Amino acid sequence: MSDQAVRALREALRLSPDNLPLRQHLAETLLGLARFAEAEQEYRQALALAPDSQPVKLGLARAFYQQGKNSQALVLVEDLLRQSDTPAGAYTLHARLLLRAGEVERAVRQYKEALALDPAASDPELAGQLGVGPESDEGEVVGGKLRAAWEGTDDTTGAPVERPRVTFKDVGVWTPSRTRSG
Repeated sequence: MSDQAVRALREALRLSPDNLPLRQHLAETLLGLARFAEAEQEYRQALALAPDSQPVKLGLARAFYQQGKNSQALVLVEDLLRQSDTPAGAYTLHARLLLRAGEVERAVRQYKEALALDPAASDPELAGQLGVGPESDEGEVVGGKLRAAWEGTDDTTGAPVERPRVTFKDVGVWTPSRTRSG
């Protein structure tokens, strides 16, 4: 969408300021155009109309995230996560916030939860940052990369896998010492 579409949506809202779907559409459009501060303002107005709306809360959290307002985004996302019907997008955004805070293992768990709820919540960029591939249930996350399990180290998942850099040569050879019994 272009500036012309934004102007048309704003004009429609001038005539119908309490039209929640229209306001939400404008906010999503602004978010898509990387006009995050404007999107935030529209989401705030939408939230005033519908304080319990999950899509509005999630949209506002995404606008906050894009502006680097992590604590504000986190408050909204954590509120969504306490609900029984949490949208998968809330888990994905939570994973992004956790990754930004350096909490990689928790971010991986949240991202996997999002995928379990809705495979369409897949985010290849985030998955790459987390080192999570489509079949990465085995292994552990270390430094943002999935450490390969003993089996299946041929990396068929396509995910970045951390390989040990230590070899047997580095460790040395252990031989039992001979002691005399006295």
